[in-house]
Amino acid sequence: MVLPILVLELSEPDPAYVPIPRKRAASQPPPTSKRDKLIRYWRQLLARRASIASSWRHQARASSDWTYEAMAYGDSSALLHDSEHLTRLLLRRAWANVPRRQRIMIRRAVRRFDPNKPNIKVAAAQVNAVAWLLAAMHWNGCRHPNALWCKPLHPLTGVVRWLSGFDVVEQHEHSREILMMLAERVVRVERQSRQLVAAMKAERQVVALLPELLQ
Repeated sequence: MVLPILVLELSEPDPAYVPIPRKRAASQPPPTSKRDKLIRYWRQLLARRASIASSWRHQARASSDWTYEAMAYGDSSALLHDSEHLTRLLLRRAWANVPRRQRIMIRRAVRRFDPNKPNIKVAAAQVNAVAWLLAAMHWNGCRHPNALWCKPLHPLTGVVRWLSGFDVVEQHEHSREILMMLAERVVRVERQSRQLVAAMKAERQVVALLPELLQ
């Protein structure tokens, strides 16, 4: 049995029909969060101010002595462990140098801190305490200052980020030198934090606890 072959005639296109070309999906930039806008705002604002030149070398030399104290508590080959211990040691000593009254007032001021509204009002006498707070948040990798007094759940984010700038060979063969550099870096970040806090207070009479500003 022979099957019939059907030939379909092509219909003429409708002159009223105009095909709409499809647009390629353009790559859209990621949405900017409110926090990102705040960080960009403060960076632009602070960039307009002249940086305060200051010498920190004498503090860096003093802090280098503490690297040996930090390494005495653990295995010198465990660079991350020693780096964390050293950073926490330096932060504790810097916090202890802040007058007790200022420490109490700052902890009271951040009791109801909102990370989405990071601006806080501080008195002129509290600048050093707030600067420590901002630097400690940078090293701990936290957005809420009250987290500084909680049990840590992860390694110090700032230390991990800083150590990632050295390759495996450098970390293995030059651990002592890296710890010395870390001690100097902690001092520099604290100095930078004081400059930022002083500049923010001078500009807007408030301080934004945004540790990203120190990166």
